[in-house]
Amino acid sequence: SSGINAEYGGVKHGIVDRHWMPQAEICQPCVVQYDFVGFFEHLSNDTNYILDQVGVHDEAVRADKRSQASQLISTTQMTVELFNALPPADVDAMYQFYKRDFLLFGYDRDVNSPTFPFPAVPLTECATDACAAQGSS
Repeated sequence: SSGINAEYGGVKHGIVDRHWMPQAEICQPCVVQYDFVGFFEHLSNDTNYILDQVGVHDEAVRADKRSQASQLISTTQMTVELFNALPPADVDAMYQFYKRDFLLFGYDRDVNSPTFPFPAVPLTECATDACAAQGSS
């Protein structure tokens, strides 16, 4: 059996680590009507958008800086490499654990997709469909 399954979602010995929980459980997007949903993959752009919306124009707090690590390899390249290094059973287990997040936020499961891992579908469309499916189950 794979080691990853035993501690998925940060559950170890009955203790849940909130950092690894599915976002759908934490932020309840089918219950709360958010004005904006940001993505870690677009953190710089999303942060700057929020700062613009609240009227913060100070360049010192803008999110335009990149780390040295991100200059060497892109997030996409790193994610594809990491996913390809995992046994297929672990990728399947991770997908099952985070399935609602994949559906709600439009993430592409196929590591070979040109949009992987970023949202492939507009958020409003995927969230609406996933929330409707949740309500009918």
